[in-house]
Amino acid sequence: MSLLDTLQSDLNSWPIVAPSSTLQDDMTIIAALRCEDGLILAADGRVTDRATGYPERERKLDYVPSPPLAWGFSGDGGVGAEFGRWMRSDGLQAARDWHTLRDHAVTMLARLNGRKRELLQVARKAEDAEDTASVLMAGYVGGTLEVLELDERAGHAFYGSSSSPFMAIGSGALHARIVHGITSELNPIRSAESRMRFVMSRAIPIAQLCGFPARLLHITADGVAELSALVQADGA
Repeated sequence: MSLLDTLQSDLNSWPIVAPSSTLQDDMTIIAALRCEDGLILAADGRVTDRATGYPERERKLDYVPSPPLAWGFSGDGGVGAEFGRWMRSDGLQAARDWHTLRDHAVTMLARLNGRKRELLQVARKAEDAEDTASVLMAGYVGGTLEVLELDERAGHAFYGSSSSPFMAIGSGALHARIVHGITSELNPIRSAESRMRFVMSRAIPIAQLCGFPARLLHITADGVAELSALVQADGA
């Protein structure tokens, strides 16, 4: 057994996901990896229908070609879809520079999450982590490459920006960070696309409620290219 297989076996035994007698929340992995000519953005592709308990496919990534900009959401699919529609219209108009886009995007995400909370209150339903959404946005605006995490907790919107080569959000983000750290140590010369495929192929099964296919985008200053989907764990 290789060192990586041994470490993966150890990861499988960690109680990161606690079983429950009720329907578990979905898990999501949205990850960004910087490379020489831009970055790779990836997302798992499964949600669970809360009414039936059966898994369904869902596209958690979206993009616009100009400016080359992509985003993925974790949490409520309805909020994520509304944010995507905003990005394709008013969001594009705000994409003159990262400062302007960031401020508008944080405000819109807070507004959409707030509207969802109001609906839950009217229905007298308790809020959980899957009832609102967070967003990982990456690409080139004004010719500058940036990766932003947009989130909202306790009613306060915030953003995070990092020059780290790897970022991830979602309830399966910890799994992805661990696998990325391991593979970076064992094989640091792996190409960015190959490394991201390896990370997703290992992190998705470990995260249990994530699922294939994983969607991958390659973002450069010239545009956004959709890479072939990762349909199952591989041995890359």
